[in-house]
Amino acid sequence: MSGTARDRSQQPLLPRYRKVFVMAPANLVTGGPEALHQLVDAVRRCGGEAYISYYPRDVRAEIPEDYRCYDVVQADVEDAPGNLVVFPETQPLMGRTFVRAATAIWWLSVDHFLQHPERPDWEEVRRHVNFAQSHYAADLLARYGVESIPLTDYLNDDFRAPWWAWRRNAIAYNVKSAPEIERLKSLSPELAALTWIELANMPRAEVRKALCKVKVYADFGSHPGRDRMPREAALCGACVLTNRRGSANFAEDVPLPTLYKLDQDDPAFAQNVGRTIRLILATRPFHVWRQQRFRRFAASAKASFTAEVRRAFFA
Repeated sequence: MSGTARDRSQQPLLPRYRKVFVMAPANLVTGGPEALHQLVDAVRRCGGEAYISYYPRDVRAEIPEDYRCYDVVQADVEDAPGNLVVFPETQPLMGRTFVRAATAIWWLSVDHFLQHPERPDWEEVRRHVNFAQSHYAADLLARYGVESIPLTDYLNDDFRAPWWAWRRNAIAYNVKSAPEIERLKSLSPELAALTWIELANMPRAEVRKALCKVKVYADFGSHPGRDRMPREAALCGACVLTNRRGSANFAEDVPLPTLYKLDQDDPAFAQNVGRTIRLILATRPFHVWRQQRFRRFAASAKASFTAEVRRAFFA
């Protein structure tokens, strides 16, 4: 490497925006809001000036306890030239509120936008900066002529556990999968006889505890974005099963072998689920080994996210 190239690589990054304001729902602790707080933290760690701004603005809000592990400062948006306001796709009309600052949509759960009763047309969407949290989102946006910039997320360090620890012959599942799990149990006495643990209304510590004690995690929801819980389950040592919907159908978002991605529209779906669960329970170490790429993918996401923030918010 030449001296000039080396000197350039060591120069500090220059922020593209004077200030970055990230809009987040007040007093809500779920996957999407955590990603919004992670973005503020990452921009600040890279040397930029970023703030979390809660909505609705007339609601008193404080930074949730679960997010105080991040470098996050709360501030009202300054609608001024040179600033950037980032808002999630769940608030698709929020960009109209700001007239001087640049605006960006972060597509965390694409399906929510499509189901929104009032949303801007695609021409208006193109006028914003568009960040895609998943390849699923990027693919859908591209179909409507919207260019997007990769901006994923990562898991909190709480979700780490040795895979070889003792576990129950049990299957955990997200509450979003509950209707499908109940349908499967009604179709298959074998599945109905298994131990199922629904992960609903649990604080983070309880979710982690549950995932560390089961052999299988099943997620048959819609996967509207790169969902956290399958990655959390993998890092906690559970073997993961998904369907092929939404982001789960993209190897870039859920890099699992096809054996663990079952076609929910197949008439034999219940039988296939039962067969795959039996295989995992009988020879779990083998299946843990086969899913090691997915665990590594989840474990390395923070470094990938930081690199994406550097490319998107700095020059």
